[in-house]
Amino acid sequence: KGPIPADQGDRVKGAREALMERLAEQDDALIEKYFADGELSADDIRTAMTKGMKTGNVIPVFCCNAVAGHGVDVLMDMAADYGVCPLDRKNFKTVKGDVQTDVVPSATGPFLGYVFKTIIDVQAGKITMIRVISGSMPADGSFMNVDTGTRERYGQVFKMLGRKQEGIPTAVCGDIVSVVKLKETRSGQTLAADDSVGALMTHPLPGRCIGLSVRPKTHGDEDKMSAALQKLLEEDVGIAMSRSDEGNEIIINGLGQVHLEVAAEKLKRKYGVDIEMKPPRVPYRETIRGTVKNVEGKHKKQTGGRGQFGV
Repeated sequence: KGPIPADQGDRVKGAREALMERLAEQDDALIEKYFADGELSADDIRTAMTKGMKTGNVIPVFCCNAVAGHGVDVLMDMAADYGVCPLDRKNFKTVKGDVQTDVVPSATGPFLGYVFKTIIDVQAGKITMIRVISGSMPADGSFMNVDTGTRERYGQVFKMLGRKQEGIPTAVCGDIVSVVKLKETRSGQTLAADDSVGALMTHPLPGRCIGLSVRPKTHGDEDKMSAALQKLLEEDVGIAMSRSDEGNEIIINGLGQVHLEVAAEKLKRKYGVDIEMKPPRVPYRETIRGTVKNVEGKHKKQTGGRGQFGV
């Protein structure tokens, strides 16, 4: 923090006036007050920010350094002071068959959650990250996986603090929590109290646009590579794996060259499997391209006994 440089004073003043005017537009009473007084108080700014973020007309932008932690405290203060209450979110929908239903978040309603991330930890195993959309999620219970139609049991519910897991008795609407060692649940799936609700409507992922052939650099690591790839697929839903029988190759498909390179680096760092990637072999085939008419062939052979004749 420090004084504004003298040569930047006019720019800062103009930018602040434009910002205050846009914030005042979020409420009719505030814009009348702003035009009358030419300024908004701290409480007025709080009211305008909260209302603007709730309607989606105001989107804060912050400069942060995650490595050093600079600016993160300001970001978290913004979320706490002006962030939208989870109970005020109105843009969730579920779909079951052809029927779409609006989700009204409720702290006391039935549980509805969304799996947005999966982590495969070498010690803890599979960690499933869940956002609680509505209702609550007590420790040591079960939920229905709407996408697979199976019910899964879970034990302790955790809050993630970096790599540290802190157990909590109950997760409530708006919480982001984790559970471990689920068998059937993957990222992008919807969890609910029962099967009466549909799957949560989400934005579709972009299509995978590149595929590369992979093989281990160390001979004999094929099984180790296959097991590591299966874990990688659980963590990253943007990656798919297939096998080319014609080329006898394993193909991984992703969203771009960098995406697959990062995946290869994760395999090496996390699972100890060093792989090499190259373009897949292209199988070439022959086929009959046209039709020929009025062509006749004959075979004749006479050796003194029974002869041979064919057309």
